[in-house]
Amino acid sequence: MRVQSSKERSVIDWPNKPIISPEDFVKAEYSNPEFVRKYMTVGLWRSEEVLMERYFEPKSSVLDLGCGAGRATIAMAQKGFKVTGIDLIPEMIEAAKSQAAINGLQLDFRVMDARNLSFPHESYQNVLFSFNGFDQIPGKASRRQLLEDVHRILKPGGCFILSCRSGLAFGKRWATWIWLALEFLVRKVSGRIKPGWEWGDKIRKGWYHHYSTPFSIRKALQQVGLELVYFNSSRNIEKGKRPTFLTNFSPDKSLFFVVRKSADSKK
Repeated sequence: MRVQSSKERSVIDWPNKPIISPEDFVKAEYSNPEFVRKYMTVGLWRSEEVLMERYFEPKSSVLDLGCGAGRATIAMAQKGFKVTGIDLIPEMIEAAKSQAAINGLQLDFRVMDARNLSFPHESYQNVLFSFNGFDQIPGKASRRQLLEDVHRILKPGGCFILSCRSGLAFGKRWATWIWLALEFLVRKVSGRIKPGWEWGDKIRKGWYHHYSTPFSIRKALQQVGLELVYFNSSRNIEKGKRPTFLTNFSPDKSLFFVVRKSADSKK
């Protein structure tokens, strides 16, 4: 299935473009060889390094959700963490295995859907969902299921680092929300709203995104029993700056949520 070019902004644009489910679009875009090649780098962002040093115990176990071609998985293994990487796309997992071999590592990479984690209860000390991967999970129910599974597989006291873009970013997202509102209205009137697509879904430069607000993500994390211990933007983290209320509207490449499973959790 062809992934549309950056000029074809949305697969749900009307009136004549084909309409596919967001899940099919995600699978198509990330199995595209060009996309796989873009992911074939190794190395943590400085913001990720800071958070791991602060919240992940040295040599602890980490599940890397949506690991792609192993960028963060391999870098964490090189730092001594016991890492498992999963991704929905077989082509990404093959690339990750190749990258690990080049770096002299044999790591546990698996093809697995982050919305259906087949790991035992309390099997990891930490979980990472990097590179705004949460934005690529279609469906509110699926995002909720993912967070519930993360809570289930975390050991008591374990941490989850989640990154996403702010759907409220100054000067960047507001035009998107206006467009989404107009598009939704036109589809509502014309009767062309299709199952699977939700408010906040958008194809941006050939990539599927679900734009969430930091406030809705906080609420979703809290609802599954994960306690927020830290929130900030990537740039603030790198510069050692504290977050403010305006951080919710940051146009930085990522916002980071660090949450913890209660040490006395019985789930």
